[in-house]
This record gives sequence, structure tokens and C-alpha cells, in this order.
Amino acid sequence: MLFLEQKENWSFIPGPETISQPAWSTDFQDPMLALSPDVVAAGILAIPNTTLYTPNKPTWWDWSALWQGQDAFISVNMTLMGGDEDIWGGSVIECACSMSQFIAFWCEMHRISPRIYVHSPECRVFTPDEFEKEIKE
Repeated sequence: MLFLEQKENWSFIPGPETISQPAWSTDFQDPMLALSPDVVAAGILAIPNTTLYTPNKPTWWDWSALWQGQDAFISVNMTLMGGDEDIWGGSVIECACSMSQFIAFWCEMHRISPRIYVHSPECRVFTPDEFEKEIKE
């Protein structure tokens, strides 16, 4: 079963060291995770079945990657914090995949940092466990 297919404006975001559920990005305080776009891009492209879709030319705002599975995909882009070219601000998610495929991709992103969360359009922030409990296929 495919999920998130009809959902829009979901993203992976950097966050604080820990969050308590329910969590809202509007409540986040410093220190936030600060990763360079180079580190994030390399980590995403290291995920099995993920390829570069659009290079960071002329800027990181143009970059995107695509994961493909059997009859499924996950696409992520690159946003920068405050327009700063040196700090990753998040990655918008476009996908049509199963919950297990999505969680597996997200867990691979945790190799970059365990402080990567999913952000909903309502500013709710999820850990993988909370996401699986709250979001139903």
C-alpha cells in the first residue's frame, strides 16, 4: 500500500538533540543541528537505490535526489537555513511508497545524524517511532 502519496509539504528537517512528543517546530530552541549541504547530500546519495536527480548548479537550492524501489519512489531536495549556503535547512519530501519503505529511508538518513526529523505541514515534528504510531497507511 502506498502512503504519503496524497500528502504535501512534508519534509526532513534538522532538529535539537532530543524532542518530547508531541513536538512542534515552533517550539524548537537552539542549539539546532547544523550540517553542511555537502554532508547531507553525500549521506542521502549513500542510501541504497538513491541517485542524484539534479546537481547543485547553480546553487544547492537546485539539488535533488531520487530513491527508487519496486513501484515506489522518494524524492528529496535541499533547502538552506535562512538562505545560508553553508547550513542545511531541510529537504522537502515527495513520495509514493509504503510506510516501511519510508521508515527505512529515514533510518538511513539517521546515518547522517539521528537529529533528523519529519516535519508536517502543521509544523508537527516526528521521530520515526512516533511517526509510525500517528500516521496510518
